[in-house]
Amino acid sequence: MKTLLYISTLLLLISCGQKNSNQTAKTHESAVDTLADNLKVSDNKTNNICQEYSKIKVKEISEKSYPNINYLQTFQYNDLTLLFGSYQSEPKNLAKNDFGGYRLFVMNAKGELLFRSKGADDSRSFSPEFYKLNDFSPVFILVELGDEGGSWGNNVYSILGNEVKDIGNINIAKQKIIDGYFSFVNIGEFTQICKIGNSFQFNFHTDSVTYDPNGKNEKSLDGKKWHYIYDEKTFKLTKK
Repeated sequence: MKTLLYISTLLLLISCGQKNSNQTAKTHESAVDTLADNLKVSDNKTNNICQEYSKIKVKEISEKSYPNINYLQTFQYNDLTLLFGSYQSEPKNLAKNDFGGYRLFVMNAKGELLFRSKGADDSRSFSPEFYKLNDFSPVFILVELGDEGGSWGNNVYSILGNEVKDIGNINIAKQKIIDGYFSFVNIGEFTQICKIGNSFQFNFHTDSVTYDPNGKNEKSLDGKKWHYIYDEKTFKLTKK
């Protein structure tokens, strides 16, 4: 009788131990799941944070001698020489959609041509501003285009290491009254560049902007509802 009682008690203790162990395992699994969910939420929040670019000064240098190139401005960025200017005589091998005019030339330390942008056609201005986030993200160059009627928008280039890209055009300007007349001013003055996740947003900190200024498709937009998105493949105007 005592033996049966001992065995019954032992079995009861083992059963309770298994239940407690199972309960502990379930509690541990639940805690792990909760932690994973929290990490996902945290990652999503991190991916939605704007890492804002800052305007930087790049060293302007005296003109170097390169054949057949006229210069507006020349800058030194790391080992790259950035020349903003035009050909004295346009080469015959330009692409059909390259209409000449001012362009960006990039030379390496040996003076070899690494990059040549398309021409800005008959733009009278080709003035660059430089924006940087950190050493691991591309530097962006916004170059204003325009004539006596005002700004046409900005060509956008990127530099990462020794790789230079022509990523697109911000076909937008800000309308403003100057000396009693309407004119278009540089949207770059109102542009915020953000890195969000793996893409880049070009936001406008102004209520009203003009798309395709002085062009056939000119129209007014709410600047706070539209922005350009660059995903390292495409550069598009997108509604928020």
